[in-house]
Amino acid sequence: ANNIESVQFSVENRDQYEAQVIEKAMANADLKAGAIAKAAKRQLGVVLVVSQGDAQNPIIYAESSMAKMDTAGTASNATSVEPGEVKVSTQLSVQYEMK
Repeated sequence: ANNIESVQFSVENRDQYEAQVIEKAMANADLKAGAIAKAAKRQLGVVLVVSQGDAQNPIIYAESSMAKMDTAGTASNATSVEPGEVKVSTQLSVQYEMK
């Protein structure tokens, strides 16, 4: 019997996608900070601090369910691999000056 465990899928050029995600997250932070400053009747100043906490979650196909498979290895017990999405995400914390 053959066993394959902890299968992970990813993308090529991950750095390129991560850069795009960071740019979008920063634009989102600017937008939200601007709305907060406006609501407070203040002006948004320069960025003082930016920190990044990644939320990288590779897709892992159920190792435990594969381990529970019947060792008889019949075609009806085979685990299928279906197309899905690989999400690239990040988390930014941005502090702005308020004027």
